[in-house]
Amino acid sequence: MMIFSRLIIFLAAAALIYSIVTDDRLLFLSSFAALALGVIILAIFRIVSSTARCSLCASAVLLSSRAQRSKHAKSLFGSYRFRVARDIAFTGIYRCPHCGERTLCIPKDKFRQH
Repeated sequence: MMIFSRLIIFLAAAALIYSIVTDDRLLFLSSFAALALGVIILAIFRIVSSTARCSLCASAVLLSSRAQRSKHAKSLFGSYRFRVARDIAFTGIYRCPHCGERTLCIPKDKFRQH
């Protein structure tokens, strides 16, 4: 999702520059809307992905981190986050790339009734 939004932002910025050079108002408006959409998608992804944390080490598993990876961590297409996202999407259980703990991904209630 993050790659998709970055691609939208890049292409929309290129179309925006082209529309300014060629003085095309319709292309300018549509590329500006696409640029805004890409920024909104990226912001939503950052907010949602910051909530997925490992239950043992409390690291955000879907955000890039400079923390040391476990020696047993495996990647998918060169990314540890792709593997975590795939595991969450298909099984609901993921292995933390930092500590190696298997964690069940369940949404937590922010406002619990006591």
